[in-house]
Amino acid sequence: MVRLCHQAKHEVAILEDLGLPGHGIAAILSSVRKLYCDSMRRELVPDMLVCLLSEREQAELDRTQLGMPAASGYLDADQLNVLAASITERLMVLLRPAFTVEANSMQADEQSKLHLSLLHTMRDVKIPQDGLLRRNLASLRKELYDGCHASAQALQTRWVEHVGSVLSDDAPPWRLQRFPSIVRRVSDGIHATMPRITVDSLNGMQHLIDHAFDDSFIEVLHDGGTDSPVNVYSQNALIQLASHLARLALHNPLPASDKLEDFILQAVRAEVRPDVAPQVQETCHAIRHDLQCQVNRITHALHAIVQKFGSRGLGAPQIREAGHDIQLKEAGFNAQQLREAGFSLPRLQALFSPLQLKQAGFDAQQFREAGFSLVQLSEAGFSLVQLSEAGFGAQQMREAGFNAHQLRAA
Repeated sequence: MVRLCHQAKHEVAILEDLGLPGHGIAAILSSVRKLYCDSMRRELVPDMLVCLLSEREQAELDRTQLGMPAASGYLDADQLNVLAASITERLMVLLRPAFTVEANSMQADEQSKLHLSLLHTMRDVKIPQDGLLRRNLASLRKELYDGCHASAQALQTRWVEHVGSVLSDDAPPWRLQRFPSIVRRVSDGIHATMPRITVDSLNGMQHLIDHAFDDSFIEVLHDGGTDSPVNVYSQNALIQLASHLARLALHNPLPASDKLEDFILQAVRAEVRPDVAPQVQETCHAIRHDLQCQVNRITHALHAIVQKFGSRGLGAPQIREAGHDIQLKEAGFNAQQLREAGFSLPRLQALFSPLQLKQAGFDAQQFREAGFSLVQLSEAGFSLVQLSEAGFGAQQMREAGFNAHQLRAA
């Protein structure tokens, strides 16, 4: 019995040496509870906070990668106007080069090819025997006409395929393919404005061919013999004729660039309007909704952590080094909590106003060292005495707008 009493006294002495009041199991449990809470506040909670901030940042990034601006759920008139303007601007950026620089480049390329083809055809004509001459020239005229017609069609096909590839753009951050109905309307509008290649549209070229190889040309050929290449025209004349035919054939086979904005606006307005039901929805609507729910859940958890631990000096290095400054503010941390967590004034300068930073406990000297102007310090509510103690002179104060009476009163 005596031994047990001595042992009890010895245990109580040990607990008192450790700074733990009380004795026995209750004191040990209290110590364990305190150590656990301290560990949670200094290690587990900061690690959890950094993890949540990282997940939220990734969810926000994933949501942005789906395409911006978002077109998910119900949009009011102002949001629809912003969306319509954004879609129009994006389509104009994509299609304007196709209607101008790239269209001109393709047209020049096809003209060059057609010019060489026509010149080759005319140079290789042979004068037939006897009465077949007229039939041969008729065949030549048809071959030239068909070549011009085919070249115009080839240019249109090539350009339409190029526009199709442009409209298939799905590059971030815009992601045009979120709106297939709008893309389809724009594509249909382009096809509707495509000039039709008809006999009437090629009449000028047909007339030139018929005039170049008429009956007077046949008589000249007769005088030149019956078995020699066509040499009625000089080389320069043939080159000029082929060039003129190529220009006529490919004069205007593509839509005019001045119509571009009109049918883009028509296509967008037909889809993005407050009175259109259901409203236009991006194809990634469900994914964006899930990501938004994830962000909301994380934000709720962050707010809960701030309310539970934010006033207890939560300042582990993990938070400071994670680099989630803006998200920390959005989660509910104020300037004072972040200052206590070890965040410097320059780092918090972009997040809070001068007044909020002053209320967080930063003094005038720290403001000055961080590069704040005297006007900003004045707006933060620092007195002239505090400004003077921070090292600002009378001249600087006068330039900041303080008058002589204020300086004297200070």
